Amino acid sequence: MDKHTGRITDIQGFSTDNGPGIRTTIFLKGCSLRCTWCHNPETLSANPQLLVYPQRCVHCGRCVPLCPLGCHTDDGAAHTVRRESCIGCGICAAACRSEALVLSGREITAEQLLPRILADKPYYDRSGGGLTLSGGEPLLQARFCAELAGRCAASGVSTLIDTAACVDFSSFEMVLPYVRQYYIDLKCPDELSYRRYTGGSLERVIDNLRRLSKKNVEITIRIPIIPGINDHEEACSQMAALLTDIPVKAVHLLPFHRLGTSKYDALGLDYPYAGFPSYTAEALTPLLGAFQNLPVSIA
Repeated sequence: MDKHTGRITDIQGFSTDNGPGIRTTIFLKGCSLRCTWCHNPETLSANPQLLVYPQRCVHCGRCVPLCPLGCHTDDGAAHTVRRESCIGCGICAAACRSEALVLSGREITAEQLLPRILADKPYYDRSGGGLTLSGGEPLLQARFCAELAGRCAASGVSTLIDTAACVDFSSFEMVLPYVRQYYIDLKCPDELSYRRYTGGSLERVIDNLRRLSKKNVEITIRIPIIPGINDHEEACSQMAALLTDIPVKAVHLLPFHRLGTSKYDALGLDYPYAGFPSYTAEALTPLLGAFQNLPVSIA
């Protein structure tokens, strides 16, 4: 994969929850973390993956002879997939007319993406929107992000990067010439819980935040409120304390939800939070007081 090519999972037009205004959000594949509550499991691996939705299958049988490794069987009543043999070639998904088989992960160049992004430029201009690069962890593909953001900047479209910031700062340095807006996730209140529940390092995140804040950029902190991990005032107070010397535009609390459950099923994975109820915005209201010196709201 050269610097002009990225691997993406989805392009979401007219997005309104991934930055200000009307946006196009591109989800990049691959992540440096393994958050136990992740709602985009199809973005975790950098490799292409097959999602299987049995309820959509019409048992046409087209996929069976097409698979080079014979991963599919269909007796007209049940369709089974040998996931352990699947290499994510996507031949079956391309032939599936009912979208029972969906390939997550395709390579595309910044040049190919640009017309899709610019098609909605009038909406960005009127609403203060633009392009959002999300994931997964977009900065694992920092060269691609820089290429795409640079092309957008030259065309009058701003780019926002939605990142967990658990990467080497050199990745930020690649995009900084073209990106002035950042959404940065703050997931856990201390290093021990961060490592336990995400597999990453909070120290690295905070160090990157401090270094980024000196670059004259706009930083919004996003905190997913997760049952049993950071859904109490003590944890929120600890996270607020981490931000005391870091200038941020806003802090957004994100209520836990289970919208990614179907994706886990489609990937053949167990979702650890399948039995937990989603949080309402009202349930998070008592936590706002922990961020008393910060511009906090519930997203």
